[in-house]
Amino acid sequence: NKDYHSTISFCQLAIQLRPDVGRYHHLLGQARGMNPTYRWQKQAEKDLRKACELEPFSADFLVTLGSLYQKQGLDLRARTTFEKAIEIVPTHEEARAGLRKLRSRS
Repeated sequence: NKDYHSTISFCQLAIQLRPDVGRYHHLLGQARGMNPTYRWQKQAEKDLRKACELEPFSADFLVTLGSLYQKQGLDLRARTTFEKAIEIVPTHEEARAGLRKLRSRS
């Protein structure tokens, strides 16, 4: 519903209760990443990196992080992250699309 404020609040509560659950960090990072300000973008990156650390074999979490990097213009980081996702799931279409988009910008 694009109620990012509520999503952030609920995710923070969930993380207080279960800091070991990667999907909570992932959702928090996605919600924070919707705010274009630098502070929120850096916090979104931190949340998404934590999600990837907790669940290192989640290609979807890596793709979300790669997309955030791509949106920020950090093409090398985005490329590396998309490639890691493809190592885990070779047919991951979002990761492949992200790489294609990067190649077309080069």
